[in-house]
Amino acid sequence: MEAAEKAGADYLIFGEAISESSDTFGNYRTSRARVELKIISTANNNIVWADSAYAGAEDTAEIKKKKK
Repeated sequence: MEAAEKAGADYLIFGEAISESSDTFGNYRTSRARVELKIISTANNNIVWADSAYAGAEDTAEIKKKKK
């Protein structure tokens, strides 16, 4: 927050993203992800807006074949 105030910004936009892979199922690997976003007013330190989203999917992109 201090850096936003020094820069003269009215708002600080703060985001975070987290993902994790799970087990493999056949030829697929599942993953889950979460994204969070907050907008904070530098005038009073109040959160003006906040939201988050979750998602999950399966894919074969991360699976590496073992060498024999």
